[in-house]
Amino acid sequence: MNLGCFIAILILVSKLGKEVFDQRTGRAAAAAVVLWPSFQLHNTQVLKEPICIIAMLILVRLMVSWLTSRLSWRRGLATGLLGELRLV
Repeated sequence: MNLGCFIAILILVSKLGKEVFDQRTGRAAAAAVVLWPSFQLHNTQVLKEPICIIAMLILVRLMVSWLTSRLSWRRGLATGLLGELRLV
């Protein structure tokens, strides 16, 4: 389970870096997460930290998509509701 969460975190970090900057920056950010020793230590706690990190990365990615792209009102409402669900 932790391996799946770790891979999801890497994918989210990579996509976030790509959306804000470019593909190279996204890959560098994911590499930094892989090599970050304290992240490795905290990621070994079963289902405590990884789930919270994934939820926060999804929320940040939603907010970045609101700022970097032009959304229709329907898509804006859908992503807003999805972001609200992540906060609960």
